[in-house]
Amino acid sequence: MNTHIFQMSWQDMGMAFGMGVILGMVYMYLLWMTVQTLPKVRHKGIFLFISAVLRIFLLIFGAIALSQNHAGRFIIIFCGVIALRLFVLRFTKMGAYHTTEQKQLSASFKPAGKKQNGSGTKGKKRTTVSRKKV
Repeated sequence: MNTHIFQMSWQDMGMAFGMGVILGMVYMYLLWMTVQTLPKVRHKGIFLFISAVLRIFLLIFGAIALSQNHAGRFIIIFCGVIALRLFVLRFTKMGAYHTTEQKQLSASFKPAGKKQNGSGTKGKKRTTVSRKKV
């Protein structure tokens, strides 16, 4: 049988993309659960390794099961997973960016009388004490 791997209707492609987005949501939820559970775990390295392996297996075997042995559907499912991942990264990085930007703005409006970095040695001569070895 000589068919192209993307010989699918638009509805089938949209359905495969949607399944990929849902699979990506499950992956991201499990990642979030891992991060939330991490402070409570004694062996953090082992926990992270096992969690990562299980999430990757879920992604690969979930995509294989949902694709029903159709290579084009498999690729589109992973495109849905990647699209969701990029969306989540964009959303969380923008949140982190605005938080950092807000901290920098508030730090720049501190009153001039307060020292920000401690020692206040500007304009004073520093004296160093040398010790002789005996």
